[in-house]
Amino acid sequence: HGIGRAIAARFLAGGRDVLLVARHAEALEHAAAAMRPAASSGAEAFVLALDVTAPDAVDALDAAIAATGRNADLLVNNAGIGLGRPFVEQSR
Repeated sequence: HGIGRAIAARFLAGGRDVLLVARHAEALEHAAAAMRPAASSGAEAFVLALDVTAPDAVDALDAAIAATGRNADLLVNNAGIGLGRPFVEQSR
């Protein structure tokens, strides 16, 4: 809503593609539409409605990135979730 959206808007304005991920598609579309006019030439805002706490979330995110035809260069993870083990022990 706040920090993540501001970071995404800054990257988009700087010419970087962004993939906005959150649970609610309507809110994501609204956020993307609001920041698209300030996008640098060629930069795009994609959206993915996804609950990142779902067991298949990593696979769904991976597929969504692949569908854009682009690579993920940077992750801004500011979702308020907790994992059951240290990050370095995660399988993906």
